[in-house]
Amino acid sequence: MNHSILSWFDVSIDFQTSHLVFPRIILILLAVTLLMMLVSNYRTLGARLRNAGLNTAALAGTDWFRLGSTFVLLVGYFVSMYYVGDLYPNEGKGFLFCSIPFMLMLSLVYMHQRTPKAVIGVLINAIVTPLAVWYLLGDVFGVSLP
Repeated sequence: MNHSILSWFDVSIDFQTSHLVFPRIILILLAVTLLMMLVSNYRTLGARLRNAGLNTAALAGTDWFRLGSTFVLLVGYFVSMYYVGDLYPNEGKGFLFCSIPFMLMLSLVYMHQRTPKAVIGVLINAIVTPLAVWYLLGDVFGVSLP
C-alpha cells in the first residue's frame, strides 16, 4: 500500500457493502434532525413530560388519515423498491422508479389545498428530486442504490 499523501485520494469500493452507504446516510440525517428538534424544543417537551398522563384529548386531534397513509406509503415504498430493484439490479432504478410515485403521493396526502398550481409544483418536485438524488448518488458518488 502506498503511504504517500496522494494515497488519501485513492478510492476503493467494496461492492459487498456499498449498498449500505445510503441507508446509513439517511439514518445519520434522521438522527441529527431528531437531535436538533429535541434541543430546540427541550423546554416545551420538558413541560409536556412533566404533565404527562393519558391525554385522550391529544389523540382526538390526530389526523388518522395522514398518519395511516404515511405508514402505508412507507411500507409500500420499501417493499416495492425491493421488487423493482430486483428487475434492474445494480442500476438504482428501483430507488428512482419507486421514489417518484412515493414522493408524489406523500406530498398529496400532506397538501392542505390542492390547487392546480400547487399540484404541478408537487409533481415537478416528485420527478426532479429523485432524479437529482439518483444521478448524484449513482453517477457522481458511485453509491449503489436499490
